[in-house]
Amino acid sequence: MKALIAAAMSAAIAMPVLADDEVKVDPDRRALLVKIIEDLGCEMNGATPTKEFLGKMEEHKFVKEETKAIARQLFDEGVAKREGAMLILTTETCS
Repeated sequence: MKALIAAAMSAAIAMPVLADDEVKVDPDRRALLVKIIEDLGCEMNGATPTKEFLGKMEEHKFVKEETKAIARQLFDEGVAKREGAMLILTTETCS
């Protein structure tokens, strides 16, 4: 499961933006993912996520399609940037 979550986050960060119109992002789930990343230092490495991050993803039952859709929203709205395999939040908390 942890490998699947790591692969999903890596794919969400590293791949070009694709349409995920069929995936509806729940605002509460999005806020939870943002809070998790903020609490872990505002950065998440999609290629080598920490065990702590993977544990949080498993604990809250995030799945590949959901994390990809949330990451895309964050990038599209300018509240996250991509640097290689890194997702870096640019939220008020992380500024």
